Amino acid sequence: MIIDSHTHVANYGTADELIRGIKENELEKAVILPIAVSKDTKEAEKLNNFVSTTVLRDPRLEGFASVNPGSKDAVEEAQRAICELGLKGFKFDSNRQRFRFEDDGFWSLLECIKPLKVPVAVHSGYSPDSPDTEPLFFDPEEINEVVISFPDIEFIFTHLGRYENREEFPKVYPEKNVYFETSDAPPEVIQEVIGACGADKVIFGSDFKCDSYPVHEIEKIRALPVSDIEKEKILYKNIAKVLGIHVEKDGSRFQNLRKKILRYC
Repeated sequence: MIIDSHTHVANYGTADELIRGIKENELEKAVILPIAVSKDTKEAEKLNNFVSTTVLRDPRLEGFASVNPGSKDAVEEAQRAICELGLKGFKFDSNRQRFRFEDDGFWSLLECIKPLKVPVAVHSGYSPDSPDTEPLFFDPEEINEVVISFPDIEFIFTHLGRYENREEFPKVYPEKNVYFETSDAPPEVIQEVIGACGADKVIFGSDFKCDSYPVHEIEKIRALPVSDIEKEKILYKNIAKVLGIHVEKDGSRFQNLRKKILRYC
């Protein structure tokens, strides 16, 4: 059983391509992570509306929202995305959205997100599809302060939370509210993180973008020299817990048990 915690259809690829990949590889669910790059709130509104409409097409899809912390209406759009559209979390990319984790706007946004009881996915320091010369807005010291300051928010760090592509170990603290997502990370580094932090801290993601599903990301986890129980946690149990998804014993159906977000709004 597999839940893919990191896919794209809004900024890259199409929903049809993702759904085809889900079917071909027998995934149970996939989480769509959009990125609202512009500080114009209209882009975020359009993007979040698109994700909301997309996940209604297929029960195997879950959608996160995105807002640029530099937008003057970021808080209002964040509340709308969860309370009205029913999206399940947020995705931030400090490099593409050009903000610092110490910015007041980002902290104000997290204060808004905290009572909504939804997770936050954070793009790690480097960008797999960007030149090494691109400036990084991702600062481990800044994000560690954020993680510690918001213990009630669960943070998922993509690409294992590494600061640079060649880095051998994440610089993000493995706090209770932190999870590390596996896409684009070498198997030996994933294994090292499991050994140091435990399989409970690791979540599978493929970083699906377009055309063909990256099956090698699944095989990478299946080939790890860890127990089947640990692989189950990585492939679906940990993200199911974060999203409030109940996995039935026969593994054939999923039921979202998260209480209605409206009561937090």
